[in-house]
Amino acid sequence: MGDKIKNSKIAAFIKEKQVFIKYIFVAGSSFLLDLGLFTLFSNLLATILQNVSILVSTVFARVISSFFNYVLNRNVVFSSDDKKVMDKTTLIKYYALVIVQMLISAALVTVIFNLSGWNKTLIKMPVDVV
Repeated sequence: MGDKIKNSKIAAFIKEKQVFIKYIFVAGSSFLLDLGLFTLFSNLLATILQNVSILVSTVFARVISSFFNYVLNRNVVFSSDDKKVMDKTTLIKYYALVIVQMLISAALVTVIFNLSGWNKTLIKMPVDVV
């Protein structure tokens, strides 16, 4: 009898935390996608765009990864009832935040890279986490 109670408490705890676990998984996946795309674009564009390659790479990567993040959060994490129609208000608010974060990220990575010459991707990791 004690094992059933313990198992039901564990199951209830997991169910209660399920949205948070999904959210963390989606956030981590989006971060890795953003970092991978940034690295790809940064390497491809470094010689062509030189001074603005970090900004352009950040924009391209963030546009793709943020859309991935928005769609998964909307449809998987928070299980929107109507998966085909996007709520314009939440989308506008979400992308307003994305734009601010993207510009701060690009600026900080650029400044730190110009001062240190370190690897751009290694700079971007802690910048985007903070």
